[in-house]
Amino acid sequence: MKRPSSHTGGSTLMLALWALVLLSAVLFAWIERVNQGIDGVQEANRSLEARAMAHSGLAVGLHPTIARNSPNLSSRFEHDRAFHVTIQSEGGRLNLNYLLAGGDPARLKFLKDYLALRGLTFQEREVLIDCLLDWISPGGGARPGGRFGAFAALSGNPQFQKLMAIELKGRLSQTYGPLFKALNLSPEQLNQFQTLLADKQQTMVDVLQAAREQGINPRTDPEGFKTLMTQAVAQTDQSIQQVLGDAGFQQYQQFQQTLPERNTVNSLQQQLSYTQTPLTDDQASQLVSLLQQTQPQRAGNGTAGTATGGPGGPGPGLMSLLNGGGTARVTDEAITQAQAVLSAPQVAALQQIQQQQQAQQQIQQLMRSANQGNAPGSPSQGTPSAPASGATSGGKG
Repeated sequence: MKRPSSHTGGSTLMLALWALVLLSAVLFAWIERVNQGIDGVQEANRSLEARAMAHSGLAVGLHPTIARNSPNLSSRFEHDRAFHVTIQSEGGRLNLNYLLAGGDPARLKFLKDYLALRGLTFQEREVLIDCLLDWISPGGGARPGGRFGAFAALSGNPQFQKLMAIELKGRLSQTYGPLFKALNLSPEQLNQFQTLLADKQQTMVDVLQAAREQGINPRTDPEGFKTLMTQAVAQTDQSIQQVLGDAGFQQYQQFQQTLPERNTVNSLQQQLSYTQTPLTDDQASQLVSLLQQTQPQRAGNGTAGTATGGPGGPGPGLMSLLNGGGTARVTDEAITQAQAVLSAPQVAALQQIQQQQQAQQQIQQLMRSANQGNAPGSPSQGTPSAPASGATSGGKG
């Protein structure tokens, strides 16, 4: 009997192994395909659930009985499914140019009532409306009948200038009091210094008048206005340097550079003066440095503070200079760093100042928007102001 050869047995084994490998590959491919199908079905189900959540939220948000603070705007379900509806401004717009055109009393009353609903005080509403009317006036300057037009017209009146000098000199102690104390001047030197400071601020008013006469608009030609201002105050600065000396003048310049920060800190001190956590001198000094370090940068213009005069005033930053240098912006970074210097109630008061500044910036943005043209697709000139409510919702599958 003939035995099978070892060569034939080895070939059979190799064929069996190849067949096993091929079957395994086919099996793995089939399993992967099934898994992909399952993943696709699961993804489709999650997408369907998310759409269902979103449509449910939309239906809730659009219901006429639902208010913006309704608890039904947020709901959660099993398997980590939920929807949250936010009702926000989308539908309506106030045409500011239409409301302000011609100074119609009925239209202005409508706008004032709207601003009252937005939380503005009577004084804030009156100043804002007057600034808006100045802003849309021909040439973008102060109207002769407006409060800022009256200021500009009176700036050349000798009696008005004399009264302004008295008022400005009276504010100097409030603004420069710490500097007066640090310089330790003689009574004669102090009087000369105060007179020169008042003269310098009066010079700024004169620059406004000269700019108007030369046709220089501070809004459209800020560089020309800055050049005019620099040339005008240079002589006064030389006189101040002669009174204070080189070291005192350098101290004055350093103090002048931190005026916005000092004014913000002074405001905080006043708010805390009648509380159980008043601001100490050491805290005030640290906070001035902190605010100076955290001021946002503005391209080509150093740090960006908050001017008290607003865009409707006689010029960019002029009223803030006349009122003591404006205020420094309280940033989120400043709030964070201040927690290492201030107590919790003091930080809360600083946050309140930040909120006030943000509200002021929104008012200024509203005034700037009044002079802008239409965005593409807008039916008429004006800016979005009092939008109606719409509803958006997000689903989570």
